[in-house]
Amino acid sequence: MRTLMVILIVTLLALGSLGCQKKEGPAEKAGKQIDQAVEKAGSAAKDITDTAGKKLNKAADKFKSTADKAEEK
Repeated sequence: MRTLMVILIVTLLALGSLGCQKKEGPAEKAGKQIDQAVEKAGSAAKDITDTAGKKLNKAADKFKSTADKAEEK
């Protein structure tokens, strides 16, 4: 009888925890949207800095090339 009570209690606790799932409220939804916006902004900022870095490197190479040609003359 004691074993049956233990099994019943464990089963009820397991099933009870499944039914207590919290629904997402407005604050949680807003928080998720903010997180997504921050991630997108960070990704966009990284892309912009990468592009700017590449353009600066190209400009530096052209400047060096021009300086080397001027030095030769």
